[in-house]
Amino acid sequence: KYSRKHFNKMRKWTNCHGIAMGPKGQKYIGEFYKGEFHGQGIFRHEGREYVGQYKKHKRHGQGTYTYANGDQYVGEWKKGLRHGKGTFTYTNGKIETGIWKKDKLIKLKE
Repeated sequence: KYSRKHFNKMRKWTNCHGIAMGPKGQKYIGEFYKGEFHGQGIFRHEGREYVGQYKKHKRHGQGTYTYANGDQYVGEWKKGLRHGKGTFTYTNGKIETGIWKKDKLIKLKE
């Protein structure tokens, strides 16, 4: 999360591209609307990376999230959670493909 002071500086960024640096080393490169991540962007922090779409400062739409340990989810997001069609690939080789709802796999693809 960004501090209120940091957010106040970004609040005026709208319909633009930019780079935001967080107080703990977070980095976002992408589109903004009313100071929030909105549109296409890349977020990086402590070995984690998300490349994809945002809506109102949350992962929303199509995107790829790579965890610090190398696990990766590719698919649909809604309000910051895995939601819709997607594939989770673990570093040990296990793959889960199917329908996700509120961050949980509910139906495996057959």
